[in-house]
Amino acid sequence: MEYRRCPDKLRRPTFRELYDRPKLIMNCLGTINVTIDVEEHFLHNYSIYCAILWKDLKGINNKSISSSIKKFCKHTRTEKEALSSEVDLLYLLGVLNSSMVGKLLADQRGGDYHIYPEHIRNLPIPIATSKLQEEIAQLVRIIMEKIHGGQDCEAEQQKVNQIVSTLYI
Repeated sequence: MEYRRCPDKLRRPTFRELYDRPKLIMNCLGTINVTIDVEEHFLHNYSIYCAILWKDLKGINNKSISSSIKKFCKHTRTEKEALSSEVDLLYLLGVLNSSMVGKLLADQRGGDYHIYPEHIRNLPIPIATSKLQEEIAQLVRIIMEKIHGGQDCEAEQQKVNQIVSTLYI
């Protein structure tokens, strides 16, 4: 709440546009657990990471974004924005919550309990056709509806796991 009331007085503030965009939110300890924030514009501190598609940051320029591009990107910002325009955020949600990514992340971490941003950045995200992305996104929608309704969604999660696993072969 303080961020909205007096953002310029906060210590080490992030940029406002980080919060008012659709984003994935993930924990930084234990087993990865990713959720999506499309409408609420959830504000968070350093104990949670978020991921935003580059296309949703188009036209926003600041030191944080410029620094990230210099340090971590092999593509230009324009290339990243174009590439992300072909990615469905719900597809990424399904991939990141899959058992395959859980295994890849565990291998990267080598027993460490912490999940660091570089772990997430280094995860290979498979390129899928728009049809396959939509299939996973639809399953993710069903999973979210079932979870919200207190229903079991194990069958849908297993289907996502199967599809995602085939993408890594």
